[in-house]
Amino acid sequence: VTHSVSTGGTQMVYTVSDPWVAKDWWPAKQSANDKIDSVDMFVTVPRGVVDGSNGFLVNVDNTSTPGYWQYHWQTHYPIDYYLISIAVARFAEYKSYMHFTGSTDSMLIQNFFVDTATFNPLYKANFDSVGLMVDYFSSLFGRYPFWREKYGVCYTTLPGGMENQTMTTIGETNTVTIAHELMHQWFGDNVTYATWGEMWLSEGFATFAEQLFLTQFWGPAAGLAHRRDLLNAGASGWPGALTQPCGEIYVTDTSGPSTLFYTPNVYFKGQAVVTMLRYLAPTDSVFFLALRTYQQYHAYGNASTVNLAAIVDSLYGFSVD
Repeated sequence: VTHSVSTGGTQMVYTVSDPWVAKDWWPAKQSANDKIDSVDMFVTVPRGVVDGSNGFLVNVDNTSTPGYWQYHWQTHYPIDYYLISIAVARFAEYKSYMHFTGSTDSMLIQNFFVDTATFNPLYKANFDSVGLMVDYFSSLFGRYPFWREKYGVCYTTLPGGMENQTMTTIGETNTVTIAHELMHQWFGDNVTYATWGEMWLSEGFATFAEQLFLTQFWGPAAGLAHRRDLLNAGASGWPGALTQPCGEIYVTDTSGPSTLFYTPNVYFKGQAVVTMLRYLAPTDSVFFLALRTYQQYHAYGNASTVNLAAIVDSLYGFSVD
């Protein structure tokens, strides 16, 4: 649980429970393979303060306790313990609805921003692009898995972002990071790694999505440049790195975040392995069919690298072992 103050002086409290610190703020079992079937979140805050959490907002009780509001959020999608979150500040809510291509269905995009006098002119347009990203990724990997509830972000002082299910906590305003965290809703949230050692099934795919976003919205040259930068970073590693350059994407030491989230291997090389699978595919359509099949077959559950390989083998017609 972090208490922080924004550059504009906004007090805030937010949670980040990945990988094993949910127990610090609620009595969590902390088993990644045992997803919770539903959550009701009640957060009581001083009047005028806002809470953002998972699922949909059932109601705000502003009468029962003078001077306080109680937010009631609810989700009915299976959710891993480390993806449950709250973010509390004097947020301003900005919401809209996006529409899925080829369908009359729409979905709520619900964002919470701080320091809006300066934030809106500079950054709001980036977050207004979320609906376009959701629709694009849905065309590749299957419809956004939690579309009956929402997607949104709570903007905080958190470095980078945390892909809390349906409500990302984010501290970056660039669209590449926004796309990365959104992709986690498919790879990491909908289908969660079966073991912590297979973190690449989450972070590798989310990093891979960065080049997909850039190619689609900024052009092939932008996507290629980003992909090359990540490949070079993965191949060279970092000065004083914990492991050798181009090490295994499977994490053998899962005792702490420094190895679990070791960026050159898990993120950069992880995305290069996904790119390799795309290159090996008989056609690009078969590659994306494999990823959609993986999402569908393991929806709201857990999967391993072996599970992914089995689907790829069956659709490619040869072994990628």
